[in-house]
Amino acid sequence: MRKITIGLLVDEVDNNFTNEICRGAIRAAKELDVNLVIFFGGYLRNHYRDYSYQKNMVFSLAKAQDIDLLIISMGSIVKDTVDLKEKLLQFFGDVPIVTLNTVFDKYSSVIFDNALGLEEALEFLICDLKKTNLTILGGRKGGHDGHIRREIFRKVLNKYYLLKSENQIIYSHSLDRDAYDDVEELLQKNPNTDAIICFNDEVAIAAYHVLKKHNIKIGKDIAVLGFDDIHEASRLNPSLSSISAPPYFLGYQAIIKGREMLEDKMIFHDVLPTRFMKRESLSKEGLSNRFFKNIDQCLVNHDLVKLWSYVEEYIFGVTSLPLTEELHQVLKTLILDMVSLDLKAEKLQDNYQLIEHDIQNLMQIQHIEYLDTTRTLNVLEVLSKKYIGYCLDSYDKQALYEDFYENILKNVAIKLDSLILLLNRHNYESNHTINLMSRTMMVFNNQRQCYSNILEALKNLNVKNASLFLFDSPLKIKSYDALTGYEPLNMVGYIRNGESTVVDGNIRIKINELFLKDTIRDYANYIAVTSIYTNEYFYGFLLCDVFLESYSLLEYLDIHIGVSIYTLNLIDTLDTQSKIDQLTSLYNRRGIFEKITEFVQSKKDDESVYILFADLDQLKVINDIYGHDEGDIAIKKIGILLKETFEENAIVGRIGGDEFLVLFKSSLDNITDIVSTQLKSKEDELNHQFKRKIDACISYGIKKIENVSECDFDEEINAADKLMYTQKRNKKNKEDIIIIS
Repeated sequence: MRKITIGLLVDEVDNNFTNEICRGAIRAAKELDVNLVIFFGGYLRNHYRDYSYQKNMVFSLAKAQDIDLLIISMGSIVKDTVDLKEKLLQFFGDVPIVTLNTVFDKYSSVIFDNALGLEEALEFLICDLKKTNLTILGGRKGGHDGHIRREIFRKVLNKYYLLKSENQIIYSHSLDRDAYDDVEELLQKNPNTDAIICFNDEVAIAAYHVLKKHNIKIGKDIAVLGFDDIHEASRLNPSLSSISAPPYFLGYQAIIKGREMLEDKMIFHDVLPTRFMKRESLSKEGLSNRFFKNIDQCLVNHDLVKLWSYVEEYIFGVTSLPLTEELHQVLKTLILDMVSLDLKAEKLQDNYQLIEHDIQNLMQIQHIEYLDTTRTLNVLEVLSKKYIGYCLDSYDKQALYEDFYENILKNVAIKLDSLILLLNRHNYESNHTINLMSRTMMVFNNQRQCYSNILEALKNLNVKNASLFLFDSPLKIKSYDALTGYEPLNMVGYIRNGESTVVDGNIRIKINELFLKDTIRDYANYIAVTSIYTNEYFYGFLLCDVFLESYSLLEYLDIHIGVSIYTLNLIDTLDTQSKIDQLTSLYNRRGIFEKITEFVQSKKDDESVYILFADLDQLKVINDIYGHDEGDIAIKKIGILLKETFEENAIVGRIGGDEFLVLFKSSLDNITDIVSTQLKSKEDELNHQFKRKIDACISYGIKKIENVSECDFDEEINAADKLMYTQKRNKKNKEDIIIIS
């Protein structure tokens, strides 16, 4: 049974929000057992200041046959007008579509409820923390999400008569971590602000940078609130309060609901809830104190259910993220075991083995990315001390179990440090691989070695399956919809199950047939697609395994592949130019002699090889009387004459001045007579077609090479040259040449 293939269109590779959408989509695709193709593009804009539009060429592949459903991260991809969004949707015709973060009546959608969590956060800032000078970095004008958040901000502040000026609302020029100028503008216009609401967590990270530069204490002088609750938010210092709208859920839900839509054909509009996550960026001391008071109460009442809910929210910020279900469970087991031990001396060894087992389950490298290590150690330390205090009266027993818990905490800390070092080493090795790759990819002598280097670089990044497709020559186009879908691509190399192959022959596939004919889906269910380009030159596409831990490396890889292919094309162009006569576009002497061996080896058994040496008659007369421009025209005409006479099975070149050389093959005994007739006919035709003040005519000699394998081509050329001069003399003697004065 044919598997369903779902395409996911997202923006740039190196983006936390996008990566989380991809993680959710992959999780859902695994659950449903469907193929997933992730098209990593860029941002669609009306105007570009750079060549980033090249990234969007991957969207043309999403229109290819065999894509059953498209998920489009519309809110991330299109930053400008609604027209651009509608244009993108219309480009895909009748393909079923689900949009993320943007709603269209005719298309299904999955969005977050921007209002719910933000209203709760604003109420908390005003009523609980008594903030009176609230400001917002509210996104770009025209943006759907930004518009909703600004309106909620106005609504709540007006409710408490706190919206005193429109300067409290700053429109963002950037929605990323480089939004420093926007933060500076907000501080300049609102010097007394005591709370900054940021469009997203990325902008909040920029706010952290600016506030720390001005020695403003976050969580004390100014409260900072983000949006999205990316997993990095809880690990900032201080931890970032945020509106929990995990992008993971967008990707996950879009795949799940989109698959249902393929069955029932019903358009849907799913709205996912958001939740206010309180952390230290709002009130550094108050929130932690409140947390530990709650923990105290739970230990007194031995209410382990509530205890875990407080711990889970404190460490993770969100309680039900499917991606981290296993992490939640193993940490929960450790926490609850630590506060449920039978603290008797004789149970010490059994207790240690139990907790050691729990720690071993927790300390896995796949968990560390989502674990706030500082808070985790803090919770373990506080719980252990409080539990001992509540359970043990004897000083000796307390000392015994204080040592016990201290050893446990040391064990956890050491294992955490080891894993973080391992992660850092992995990142270092990956970056080292990229740097090494960038050098080795540029070291090649020919096309085959260039492609081989690219495939080896992919394997070094743990890619098990990949396909590299290039156009015959670079394209210079500026929009994804400029591609018709019928352009042929050449598969120049591929990796299958870790084994790389550079393609010797031609494997040509049209763009709109790529997913029908490429075999990569026989080996990988989850594929990433990126554009290969350098500046204005668009070369083709890379398809490879989705390797989540190395998304950012994928972009660097694309850049280096593009530079390698640009260099290869440049070398080929320079090499070709060095073999081509600029005036006639025929081979020059070097080009002819480089082609001879290959030409002769391709000779069939019944064929003979001939050399024709030709010379333009009266070139000196033409130059002297009519000028060198007219002489150049005459030379070009002879080039056309020879090229059209010997259309195939020949090497045609100009070896200098007015001299031309042709190598041709034939199995006909009377070939020299045929060639002579064709040359005369073509000569008359061209002179009639291009009427000049004097006709262009040639003298030539044809020499059959008797023993191709042992001949000296220089001698054979000289022999043909002598035959040419014999004809030239004969023509003069017969007065065939008319000199026009």
